[in-house]
Amino acid sequence: MTKDKNKIYSFELMAFHFKNELKAIFTDSGAVLILVGALLIYPLLYSFGYFNEVLTNLPVGVVDLDQTATSRKYTNMLDASREVQVTYNPQSLKEAEQLFLENKIDGVLLIPKGFQKNVLSTKQANVAVYADGSYLLKYKTFYTAAQAVNAYFGAGVGVQHYLAEGKSLRQAKVSASPLSIQTHMLYIPSGSYGSFIMPGLILIIIQQTLLIGIGIMGGPSPNQKSLRSGYRKTNAGAKLFR
Repeated sequence: MTKDKNKIYSFELMAFHFKNELKAIFTDSGAVLILVGALLIYPLLYSFGYFNEVLTNLPVGVVDLDQTATSRKYTNMLDASREVQVTYNPQSLKEAEQLFLENKIDGVLLIPKGFQKNVLSTKQANVAVYADGSYLLKYKTFYTAAQAVNAYFGAGVGVQHYLAEGKSLRQAKVSASPLSIQTHMLYIPSGSYGSFIMPGLILIIIQQTLLIGIGIMGGPSPNQKSLRSGYRKTNAGAKLFR
């Protein structure tokens, strides 16, 4: 019986202090601002910066020194990708550098002379990618787009060569790409930096605001009246005292 009374007393004591703490929080403007306002405002402000989730249509320039049908096809494939958009076609690296310094483009791709010749003669053809290393998201986006275009373009060239040798379309596809690779992102399907960083960041925000709020509530100014209440057991039961 005494054990049951102690349980009832403990729950009453918890409810009493919980009610008084809530009252103290909502009567203190500073505590309300930190414990309620900051928890709502901070996540919204941080997530607003990653609202679009992924970076798309990054403006880039393509310096085509080859000026052939093959180089133009490569440029069109790059422009058709979701990540980048070819907005300028400067005639030299110097002109492309000036566009980059004026913040009109965020990267440059150089197609050298002899590109089509090397492709048609089954020699290795190279392209040069100049990306903004000071901005990791832009750098990754442009570099990833260039890699994807290189892979698709190379596979297409391989298929054409095998077709020219008399193989069927199916045989040419298998010969150009003997291993079929399928990539599935398990945890962050969108590949977004925001989806990766925001969950952990919100936990830090909650911890920070709670610590600040506890500091505000635990250190009132001397002229503020603080309620110090408790319970005192008597023979008649639990009695509130101040």
